[in-house]
Amino acid sequence: MSETVTASATLKGHNDEVYSVAFSPDGKYLVSSGNDHLIKLWDVATGKELRTFAGHSAWVRSCTFTPDGRRIVSGAADATLHIWDINTGETTKVLKGHQGEVFAVATSPDGKYAASGAQDKKVRLWDLDKGKKIVSFKGHSELARGVTFSPDSSFIASTSYDKSVRIWDIQTKKELRVLHGHSAYAVGVSFSPDCHYLASTSYDTTIKIWDFQTGEETKTLTGHGYQVWQALWTADGKHILSSSTDTYLKLWNLSTSKDIKTFKGHSDIVYGCALSSDNRMIASGSRDKLVMLWKLE
Repeated sequence: MSETVTASATLKGHNDEVYSVAFSPDGKYLVSSGNDHLIKLWDVATGKELRTFAGHSAWVRSCTFTPDGRRIVSGAADATLHIWDINTGETTKVLKGHQGEVFAVATSPDGKYAASGAQDKKVRLWDLDKGKKIVSFKGHSELARGVTFSPDSSFIASTSYDKSVRIWDIQTKKELRVLHGHSAYAVGVSFSPDCHYLASTSYDTTIKIWDFQTGEETKTLTGHGYQVWQALWTADGKHILSSSTDTYLKLWNLSTSKDIKTFKGHSDIVYGCALSSDNRMIASGSRDKLVMLWKLE
């Protein structure tokens, strides 16, 4: 049986759906973004809202910190990415080039790059400091929905409504591999800490685990009742955290392929989830307009 976990804190501030959440590298802060066009910065210890970042002209689907914790990168339906100074709340750069809504952003662990996926079917790689496009990866036949970097900052993985997961080589600027297996829109994607595996999520209600070297599907996790939006690896590579339309987050044991914890508290779709770097805290963002914090014991 899956253990039920209740939230340790509820953060209220957004006045519409919350799509994305991310912890700062030191775990002290949380950033969230949503349908209200806003990005909010929270103090994790107190649950207090510290700052609101306003500048996008449409919903903000994705947000994340840079590895140094000094900047926030966001992607929105206004077709832009913004880079924000965490201390001033000001936009330092606006990255333009996508022809359509930006659905996902990520920053590379080495701090050099940002990646984005958008409605124009392209995955773009950006120079984070210069705010300039390095390359536009073309291969998806439908919108690019999720993006992530490998732990060594050498590869990008992306998901799409074409149901595929694609891996892109940053050095050669070419497509390395295409993973087929989902039977509906592919949404979330993440690398295992050792870079040996990938996890992807889909509207088909599953989480799939892939061997990075061979591209073969090694596991399928089933237990959510509806679309699965995100799947994140714990630091030890033994568990996966997921968020779903069924209003729950789940923690999965990869050795058994079973969910061992179910996080219940949201009253609507849970779009975004995040793990603190020490893996002691979980954050979630929901259609119910709330951000919730959970302790991972």
